[in-house]
Amino acid sequence: MIRRPRRIVPATVVALLLLTAAVLVVVSCVQVLTGQPPVVPFADLAAVGAQATLGDPGVVAVSVVVALVGLWLLLLALTPGSPTVLPLGDGGSGIDTGITRRSLDRALSDAAEGIDGVRSTTVRSRRNRVRADVRPAFGDPAQLRDRVRERLGERLAEIGPASTPRITVSVARPRKT
Repeated sequence: MIRRPRRIVPATVVALLLLTAAVLVVVSCVQVLTGQPPVVPFADLAAVGAQATLGDPGVVAVSVVVALVGLWLLLLALTPGSPTVLPLGDGGSGIDTGITRRSLDRALSDAAEGIDGVRSTTVRSRRNRVRADVRPAFGDPAQLRDRVRERLGERLAEIGPASTPRITVSVARPRKT
């Protein structure tokens, strides 16, 4: 049960470009029908198109750019995004369950902030790694790092993800008061 994000950004970009082109063509057609000068001069475009050959550097450059953008959009559409819902271990029950990445980050951050000497924590989870950035209120950073890593490991064991991520903890220097 791994839910992946939709590819909204590339789809929106392509849709907006196509919508803009369609609106320009429609507005220009209406202007031609009403006898006004069009926004898109069809006669000038036809003249430029009639003079251009496949060997012209401009035609080749535009073709390469359009092909590269198309390939990039195709790769974005085909490659899977990072999961938004991470699978949890079923514990032998056979029931698929999951936790959103955001909920996991918040649960781990709350667990770390419950430790004495921790002022605040930012937790980011990735594919097989959890990174905690800790800002201490006081204490030895090395000891605090070990306590936070241990507490995050305990909390991960309670949550029970299908695969246990590697935990990385970085502790900033405590403020001088």
